Amino acid sequence: MIPSPREIFSRFERGELERDELHAMMAMHARELIGEIEEEQQNPAAALVERLLARRMASRLVRCHGGRVVREILCVLSEIHEFPLARYLWNAAHADVPLECFFRMRKEPIFRINKIQTLGEV
Repeated sequence: MIPSPREIFSRFERGELERDELHAMMAMHARELIGEIEEEQQNPAAALVERLLARRMASRLVRCHGGRVVREILCVLSEIHEFPLARYLWNAAHADVPLECFFRMRKEPIFRINKIQTLGEV
């Protein structure tokens, strides 16, 4: 499994990766993103439905909990080494990236947040 971009940058900053290795690993992520863009171009109707469903989920979460809390949760998930979808969430802290970009409603791998519940002080 390819590490998430967040992990790749951390390893590079710690000196565990050379610049060429950083570029090669990030190129793999770029190719994956380009593949998804090509899939959306091939089936624009499904891509539109996916976007609308993700936007609705993001709006509901923001309305109930606030955008800052939702982004914080996504950032924490992106830092979990074994979390398989961390590579999709690595830039969740960037406020200029719309929240709906991080949810995958019907497209594999599916990622939804059905409920956020706070347990109070632990």
